[in-house]
Amino acid sequence: MQMFDADKLYPRETELDDGRVMRVYQSEVGDVGCVVWDAAIVLAKFYEHLSGVSHEGSTFDDPAAAAAVQCLCQLRQWVSACNEGKLSVLELGAGTGYVGLVAAAMGARVTVTDLPEFIDLMRHNIDSNVEVIQQKQGVCHVLELVWGVSLPTLTLPTLTSNCPKPSLILLADCIYYEESLEPLVKTMVSASSQDTLIICCHEHRNTDNKPHLQKQFFEEVSKHFRVTRIPTILQHPVYSSDDIHIHIFRLHDQPPS
Repeated sequence: MQMFDADKLYPRETELDDGRVMRVYQSEVGDVGCVVWDAAIVLAKFYEHLSGVSHEGSTFDDPAAAAAVQCLCQLRQWVSACNEGKLSVLELGAGTGYVGLVAAAMGARVTVTDLPEFIDLMRHNIDSNVEVIQQKQGVCHVLELVWGVSLPTLTLPTLTSNCPKPSLILLADCIYYEESLEPLVKTMVSASSQDTLIICCHEHRNTDNKPHLQKQFFEEVSKHFRVTRIPTILQHPVYSSDDIHIHIFRLHDQPPS
């Protein structure tokens, strides 16, 4: 079903840390992916934060923060290489495309993906932010992707022969429907190499079956990935919240053949 209707769109402006302004359109009608949720803002600002801040050599009293520093140092190297156009970025469940657009505005080569009904909305938002993206030579492409279904044909326009899989995968507030959890994890595994880092950001919700879904998701993820929680002290100093969590996933080491 086509959900894009230009007459039903309304803009949301956000300011990047360097003062540039992005205008992202949301839809008055449609599913949850038609708006920019708080977790997307937190993840986008975390990406920006990584683009300009190094925690190397830092010490923290918080044991969780200390354990996360090593992971963050490597993640920052990945983000820096992405912003220089050397590595590629994939956003899953992009909805409006906001998080991927921010990465592209930092200079990254990004592919934003979602179900067919979100494609036109994402294209509209890319077109609305072309000048901001081009200021740092970023690139943002749109690709239709159904989790768990279209994996065999997953070829991203931002990939190169040297990097056949994305180096960084972005995931914001995708733990929402029970029927999508297993296909999502399958897609994450299929799209990852041993060098791929996944940044997952989600808002903790206590309503309905959401606590069960979140627990189920992380149990499934842990079967395939090492999981590192990023405490708020290491996130953006302004755009962070105790209710919104950031984790880094990386595939478990493969046993020697």
